[in-house]
Amino acid sequence: MSWKFWGKKNDPLEILIESSTVPTSTLFRWALYDLGVPNPNKFAEAAGFTPISEEGDELERKESEERLEAVYAYRSFIALMAGINGEILAETFTNLLSKHGLMESEEDLESEKELMAEVYEQLSISALVTAFSSALDLGIIINPGTFTEDMDYE
Repeated sequence: MSWKFWGKKNDPLEILIESSTVPTSTLFRWALYDLGVPNPNKFAEAAGFTPISEEGDELERKESEERLEAVYAYRSFIALMAGINGEILAETFTNLLSKHGLMESEEDLESEKELMAEVYEQLSISALVTAFSSALDLGIIINPGTFTEDMDYE
C-alpha cells in the first residue's frame, strides 16, 4: 500500500506501508525452538503441522539462537513482568479456591499461592520470550539499540 502526499513546494512525499503475513505454522515452529522443546516434531505433529526435516531442524536451531539473542536485552524486563503476572494469577486463583471452599486452611492457601506463583511465572516467561522473539524478528517490536548492562526495573 502506498500513498502520495504533496509538500509545501509541491514535492511529492511517498509513504510506503509494507505488510506481510506469517503462517501460524511458522510462529508455532519458532515458539517450539525458542522454548527449547526437546522434540519439536512431537508437538508439531500433535498440532497438525508437518514434521520438520533434519535439515530444517538444523536451520531452525540456528535461527532460534539469533531470535533469542535479540531477546536477551529484555531479559530483566521479561523476568519482572513474568513475576508480577505470576503473583497476580496466583492471588486470583487462590481467592477463587477459597471463595468456593476448596482450601482447608490459611496455611494451605499460602503454600498453594507460592507454588502457583512460581508456575505462573514460568509460564509467563515462556509466553513473553516467544512473543518478544517473534515480534522482534517480524519488526513488530523495534529494538532501539543494545544494552550494555541489565536494566533494573524495580
